[in-house]
Amino acid sequence: MPSTYTWGTKYRVQYYDVNEVQTIVNIKKKGYSGSVTYLTGTGSPVQLIYPGNESRIAGIYGAELKLNLWSETNYQFLEFFTSDNREYLVEYTKGGATQFKGFLITENYS
Repeated sequence: MPSTYTWGTKYRVQYYDVNEVQTIVNIKKKGYSGSVTYLTGTGSPVQLIYPGNESRIAGIYGAELKLNLWSETNYQFLEFFTSDNREYLVEYTKGGATQFKGFLITENYS
C-alpha cells in the first residue's frame, strides 16, 4: 500500500455515554474529501473487545471494535463490502483520547 494514501472522514457516530463522556467514531474512506454524514448508533453503539487471553499489560495485543449502527434504509451500508481491506479506517475516541484505530473488516456485517 503506497504511503501517499489519505483517509477522509465520511461517516461519524457521536454521542455522550452514561457518564457524560463524549464518544466519537469516525469511519474514514481512502481518498475521500467530501462532507461528513452522521450516523446513529443502536443498542450498545461501541464495544471495544480484547479477544483471547492476552494480557493488555504485555505491550502489544489485538483488539477489535464492534460498531452497531441504525440503518435507515435497506442496504444503506452495502458500500462497506469491498475487496480492499484498507478502504475504510475506523477511529474511536472517548473523552478526546484515541482508544482504537483499525481497518473495517466486513465479514461480520449483518
